[in-house]
Amino acid sequence: MLPSPDSYKSQTLSAILLVTIGYFGFNIADLFSKILQNHYSIYQVLGTSSILGFCIAAAWLKKSHGWSAFVPPNYKLHLLRAAFITGTAYCMVASLKLLPLADFYGIIFIMPFLIMVLAMIVLKENVGWRRWMAAGVAFSGILIIAGPQFNNVGAGVILALAGACFGAANIITLRKIGRDSPLPFYVVYPFGLMFVVSLICIITTDTFTPIRMVDVPVFIIHGPIVVFSIICTSLGFTKAPETAIVAPFHYTQIIWGILFGWLFFETLPTSTTWMGLSLVIMAGLYSLWREYKISHQY
Repeated sequence: MLPSPDSYKSQTLSAILLVTIGYFGFNIADLFSKILQNHYSIYQVLGTSSILGFCIAAAWLKKSHGWSAFVPPNYKLHLLRAAFITGTAYCMVASLKLLPLADFYGIIFIMPFLIMVLAMIVLKENVGWRRWMAAGVAFSGILIIAGPQFNNVGAGVILALAGACFGAANIITLRKIGRDSPLPFYVVYPFGLMFVVSLICIITTDTFTPIRMVDVPVFIIHGPIVVFSIICTSLGFTKAPETAIVAPFHYTQIIWGILFGWLFFETLPTSTTWMGLSLVIMAGLYSLWREYKISHQY
């Protein structure tokens, strides 16, 4: 049964807005992760962020739904998703230390393609050639932006690609889970697992560094930002009528990636960057227009 035009439009627009806001939050978290890794190990950065996020989400879940909410009927899917998110976080944060922001986003933007392919295979969704075309144009823009720097494939590139694969698997698992779980639960399992992994790594590698006072606010803000971003993207991808509608909006991260790289690392965009960015923007505008037209066909 097809949704009503008003319902389709409402779901689509709210899903796009949520995903775009969530990805902007991840941009800020990526910036903080890159800055913090100048003084601390990846285990300490992710461990501190995850324990703060876990405490916030667990307290919220306990107060609003009680202890029984911590073990839902589909807990196995949530555990699988937690593993994918942990893999995503470790691969992407590690690659951030090795790559400039523009290169990093240029690589991870393979993720919308992976999401659409997996949506066809796993969820049996019909992507359609127009959505593929818009995603292809946007990805071409990303290649123009970051392509010249990919002369040497190193650990940073491999880690970013692995992170994109884990991230795509997380989105598909999220679509399988749906919107039945309480909001804070989308964070509890991933952050709980991430903290356990980080703690084990800190103990076994002896990589703990006393936190400097100047970095305390960054550590404190980092966790809640990731919680907020995960909830926004989780809601957006589960709320969207189809995965392919919101997947291309991952490309909005390049705008903030370029801006943050310029402001904090003095990396000025080149002419090829602006050329590629124009393609990303045009593809995004086309996607918006296309979804609007589809919503008026009912």
